[in-house]
Amino acid sequence: MAAMKGSSGVDGWTPSPHGWRVAVALLILAACTRTAMSREPAFRLNPHPSRPYEITVTVKDAPAPFDSIGIHVLYQVVNDRCIRVLRGSGATPVLERSVPVELTRVGGNRYTGTMFADLMQDEDYFGLGTCHWTVESANAEARINRLVLSTGVMPADSGAPASVERFFSNRSFVDSQRSRVSIGNARRSDFGPDASNTFSIVLTVVGKPR
Repeated sequence: MAAMKGSSGVDGWTPSPHGWRVAVALLILAACTRTAMSREPAFRLNPHPSRPYEITVTVKDAPAPFDSIGIHVLYQVVNDRCIRVLRGSGATPVLERSVPVELTRVGGNRYTGTMFADLMQDEDYFGLGTCHWTVESANAEARINRLVLSTGVMPADSGAPASVERFFSNRSFVDSQRSRVSIGNARRSDFGPDASNTFSIVLTVVGKPR
């Protein structure tokens, strides 16, 4: 028997009043979220940043080249009292921005770039006092098809060298069709019997002379 078309125009289904109430509530929530987001101020970049750091990405023993290697620096507002709370929930949102860093290849397996710790402009964005930005982390992303190999490090305020090495399986170049992010392992020995079939990505951040 052919399915009957309900009054909604969807084959074999007639919505209940409860279903409509849920749908309307979701639409209202989405509209409120969009409105709240649209009120977020335009955060500005510091026109004269003065705290440069050199970023170096070094790939060791990878069995094949990556499709791409990139760096993003995550900046976050540290004093949440300067941030306007969300209407309704009263929650204070976390304000952060991810900014890409241009890399230059300086060898077969080495890339460098420059980030600035004071790239984001400290300013009174909400009329509640000056918002102060800090660097949360610098993150390297090596891409193979749909797989992202991620390595992150937190730069030192003093400019002292900060470095992290993460190890990944050589099988990453084969099992890369599924979209996912891998942070690898902290030690090569974590791979057990397959430890010899691994490579690593080293991310180093150090302050540059001003």
